[in-house]
Amino acid sequence: MGLLLAFFVLCFIAFVLGIGFLLKRISQLEVRARELSQSQAQGVQSNMQDPVFDKNDGEQLWMALSTDNESSAYDAKTLDDARQRYAFIMIKHAAALFEAGRRDATNGQQNTPSNTKRITTLRGAVQSWMPMEHASTLYECGRHSFLAESELERAPVRVTVDQTCRMISNQLRLAVDLQLADRLMPVTADTESSPANS
Repeated sequence: MGLLLAFFVLCFIAFVLGIGFLLKRISQLEVRARELSQSQAQGVQSNMQDPVFDKNDGEQLWMALSTDNESSAYDAKTLDDARQRYAFIMIKHAAALFEAGRRDATNGQQNTPSNTKRITTLRGAVQSWMPMEHASTLYECGRHSFLAESELERAPVRVTVDQTCRMISNQLRLAVDLQLADRLMPVTADTESSPANS
């Protein structure tokens, strides 16, 4: 009887110690998982090495990139790299405004466009901003592109899109022209008779 009792006591002590060991191990694993998660997040941020985008967003980012290199807090190489990346963001933003105008015209609507838009890139999301005059112009161009009934009527819309994109490029001191008209409004074969055929 005494041996049996001693056996049960030993089993109980082993069980309690086992539970304690498991709880301690689980706690250590949770701490390790948190450390790995934090180090991965910090690794992504440190690998970006993009001081202009890390410290600026929205209108502040526009202002940072539209400032001439001599007056900027950033060196020329950093600004050039940031502007090259921002050109892609501006293309997506401008195209989204144009498509919003076209979509609203399709639905018989006319809304006030927003001059800000969250743009997702491979290196993270960026709050894009442009002056309201440009946003409104691109939106209206989208509406008019849908309402135009011929290439003759679409031609001035195409010109306005390219002029607006050129102004954005110049203000941001981009090395490239955004020129989106051909992409947003591909030329189609027009069946309207020309003066020569009339």
